[in-house]
Amino acid sequence: MDVHTIAPILFQTVKAAGVVARNLQANIQNEGKTIEREERESDAHFAMREAKTKVDELVQEMLLQSVYPYLGHMVTLDVEEDTPSLRLYPKQDYAYTLIIDPIDGTLPYIQQADTYSICVALL
Repeated sequence: MDVHTIAPILFQTVKAAGVVARNLQANIQNEGKTIEREERESDAHFAMREAKTKVDELVQEMLLQSVYPYLGHMVTLDVEEDTPSLRLYPKQDYAYTLIIDPIDGTLPYIQQADTYSICVALL
């Protein structure tokens, strides 16, 4: 694996995904996801963890598809959403892990705030 090849691809994909997310934000709806509530968790924190949109899935798919030709058989995934491209990546422990939070701050994103981000890391 050559990080000098992967980093620019991830960077360009995150930029493109950011444009897509911004353009779709005005018409987005909270589809929600089912999660277990943690003991002593506040209503606000639970609502944030429960938020999910189609853009979360779209951004994750963009990132997974962009790096698959380079990382597909060499990386463990730590991702937030259950999307179709997950089937392309073997479920094994590898030396490298790709971490994706497609829309970090989904609830503010749904509320039309600009305090969200696309988070990706390769460890």
